[in-house]
Amino acid sequence: MSFSRSIRKAVPRLGRFFPFRQLFKAYYRAALAACAGNCRACGSSSALFAHRGWTRGDWTPGISDLDLFLVLPDGANAECWARAYARLKGRFPMLGEWLCAGRGELELYLRDGDLRAAEFSAYAEPLCGNADVKRRYAPGPAKLRVDSWNECFHAHARLCGIFFAADSGQGGYGARKSLLDLHRYAACAEGGSDVLPSSRREAEDAVLGSGLGLLLAKTRLGRLSGGTALEAVVHSATILEREAGKALKGVGQAGAPAAKPELIRASEHECGANSRFCAELKSMLGPEFIGAVTDTLFESYFVFDFSNSAKAAESLRAFRVMAEKHPALAGAKIIVGRDSMRLLSACLRIEDPALCGFGSGESSVIVSGDSPVLQQHRRAAFLEACGGWAVETGLDGELRREAFAKMLISWRYDAYQGAAGEEKGLRLRHYWLPRAAHFHLFYAHGVKIPCYPAGPLFDALAKAVPEASAALRAEGGYRAVIGLIEKLNAASIAALK
Repeated sequence: MSFSRSIRKAVPRLGRFFPFRQLFKAYYRAALAACAGNCRACGSSSALFAHRGWTRGDWTPGISDLDLFLVLPDGANAECWARAYARLKGRFPMLGEWLCAGRGELELYLRDGDLRAAEFSAYAEPLCGNADVKRRYAPGPAKLRVDSWNECFHAHARLCGIFFAADSGQGGYGARKSLLDLHRYAACAEGGSDVLPSSRREAEDAVLGSGLGLLLAKTRLGRLSGGTALEAVVHSATILEREAGKALKGVGQAGAPAAKPELIRASEHECGANSRFCAELKSMLGPEFIGAVTDTLFESYFVFDFSNSAKAAESLRAFRVMAEKHPALAGAKIIVGRDSMRLLSACLRIEDPALCGFGSGESSVIVSGDSPVLQQHRRAAFLEACGGWAVETGLDGELRREAFAKMLISWRYDAYQGAAGEEKGLRLRHYWLPRAAHFHLFYAHGVKIPCYPAGPLFDALAKAVPEASAALRAEGGYRAVIGLIEKLNAASIAALK
């Protein structure tokens, strides 16, 4: 084992004890102070908050990131902050991704956002400046169940990634965190409109001595065995399926929506290929495997029957071995049950506005785009062919506003910081601009058109907003795209008021 790897492995263990915990905490505090100084240098009207694990007391030295939320004056850009933040990450590697919003955007997010908006209001620690972060999140019972399930889904998705790479160095920490998140968010589904998720520490205390407590004991910091990873993902999928069943009862599902015949014909080849793929998997995995919704860009969903946990575990064990050997199963794989897949197909993954809220008509099937940069979404194209998972709900308006609110606080990190090794502005143009255009056309012009394929969407935007044409033609570089997204979002917010 290399010296650097030995140090990384020892840090979280040492961090539990005096005086190391105090030293690490001082190091984290120094990082926060440096970030606050950068915020002040970028303008006296800006505000900066720490939130999530650090302020809940859930942080683990050497592993946990510091999560920050920057609040800017309306219309200001984050370029100054992003440049300074990139320099600081060299000195403070625990600095993670940051969220950012104008003051008007923050108000909309706190009102129309998800359970994390409620957490932010409760746990935000001001580092610099002032902003009104009082709680505005007050969902009805049906939306609360959906929001709770969505957070459970995110935790489960992380756990699936660990399951398919169970030899990762910090797999135990990731599994432990995901299991605790799953249970603390699932508990929110039974609460009222003033519900607040517990901390991970509180969730762990609540399950001491239970089956989950014993499972958590196997996920101590460090490597995670394949058997424990399998046990964890079966437990997680079972809880997710239970919560999905409860949520479906409360959203007024109306059955599978009708798709336009021409769109079904356009995706007929892909549907047929997917059906043959599923039939082959079923012959090897047995009756516990139900089907799959495959996707060439993001996740692929593999649906199993979790009514018998032992049989599901056997099928999943065989599936993991198969996934290690076959290129057709490469990429992100998420294991779900039947009801969980129905919720996904009902567009309740609120960060995916390409599918959010258009349960009937052209959005029932989304045809792949021909972009050389990104292969567009295919997952909806298979819903009619995979067990009738497509359903409508009565929460379209609320979920669409929530998806918009989450986009408002998330897109600037990719715009200014970007992913490691990614061409500058790539994700900005091909991921965030379609979303901003989608919401702008809907809220400001009443035009219903999905995010993908992007060609028709951009054509509609150019007609509605002629001055957007230059940025859509990639004139002016990524800064022109940033300016267009800012303008579209501001107009969408104005239309919502």
